Amino acid sequence: MGLVSNIDFLKSASELFEKAQERNSSIYITQKRLIQQDDVNGNEDNRNEVSKFKTNISLLPHSKIIANSQESYSILIRITDGNSDKSKKTKYSTVVKPEDLSKFWKEYSSVIKSGAKGLKKKDKNKKKKKVTK
Repeated sequence: MGLVSNIDFLKSASELFEKAQERNSSIYITQKRLIQQDDVNGNEDNRNEVSKFKTNISLLPHSKIIANSQESYSILIRITDGNSDKSKKTKYSTVVKPEDLSKFWKEYSSVIKSGAKGLKKKDKNKKKKKVTK
């Protein structure tokens, strides 16, 4: 549990999906850009980013600055089961470096697709037919 390698994360994710299928429970997946924090000096790289707390600033000038940034970041991916008891909760996370992203993404998408095989598609046609009658 905790931060694991990419290969171990994929194995753990597939096991977690199998357990969730058996128990008929939920899986929560989060993905976000990983920014290394400098607690002493702060992060100079983040000064041009749009803050979610500043509402009086126009987004257009800042979005140009962010779009022109050529820096690549690692991605933090987390997966956990939906257990409300923290002592029983299973959590895994991994950091994917930009150069490993395409290889990891292919394997990760196959794990997600195989784990989500129990999902049903919504049948929208029945709802539309009932409304028109």
